Amino acid sequence: MRLGADIPLIAAPEYQLAAQRLAEQYHLSFVDEQASSGCLFRLRLTSNGLELEKLQPEDVKPKQNPHRVDYTDPGLRQRLRPNILFGDPLIRALGLKPTEQTPNLIWDISLGYGIDAFIMAASGAHVIGFEQHPIIFALTDDARLRALQCAETQPIAQRLEFHCGIASEQVHQRPQRVYFDPMFHEEKTARPHKAMAWLQEVVTEQPNPVHMLEQALQWATKRVVVKQPRNAPQMLKPSFSHQYATCRFDVYLTSK
Repeated sequence: MRLGADIPLIAAPEYQLAAQRLAEQYHLSFVDEQASSGCLFRLRLTSNGLELEKLQPEDVKPKQNPHRVDYTDPGLRQRLRPNILFGDPLIRALGLKPTEQTPNLIWDISLGYGIDAFIMAASGAHVIGFEQHPIIFALTDDARLRALQCAETQPIAQRLEFHCGIASEQVHQRPQRVYFDPMFHEEKTARPHKAMAWLQEVVTEQPNPVHMLEQALQWATKRVVVKQPRNAPQMLKPSFSHQYATCRFDVYLTSK
């Protein structure tokens, strides 16, 4: 079965033409709202962009607020201030400095909602992100397109390039750095917030993380960074790690 085939796209009458174009672009199933009432999840196109809704059995309208990826969110923009950005654990693990003259090419091979990719791009890097699940990719790419239309986020969004698929199938230029967040379900001890919980429900199958790490080590010319829960076992022995209260960044130097 095609990934995402059971998560339909719906829209109000005034957005149906745009929804049909989105369905073709992202290979989604476009249906009317009544036909989607038996689904656990569905996408809805609104004036604010693409949103993910979760339904309970027999529901026609969702009981929970929908989730929309938004790179223009004020809370996210606060994290991008230079005095905060280059102290961010992810940016530190990647070894990115504000004084670097040559733009870095980073692959995010587990894109998800793309928040980490956006933060990496804010540092000045060009980020190519890969997401295999078409529903998650549609939500994330919609956020990138909206960020391109916002004056404050446009310069960052212009350094983002997203692909639906596997990294090895799409881009041939080797990156200096590769970032990988395998999103282990079994290692989560605290209850994840709604957006992450829904992501884990939608993405029920993932590639072998050790195999992906081994591939990343072949691609990256400088380093690979893997984000894990604090107490998760190491997939392979890293060069060093940055450990924080709830997560850990394992760093693998490649120096090619």
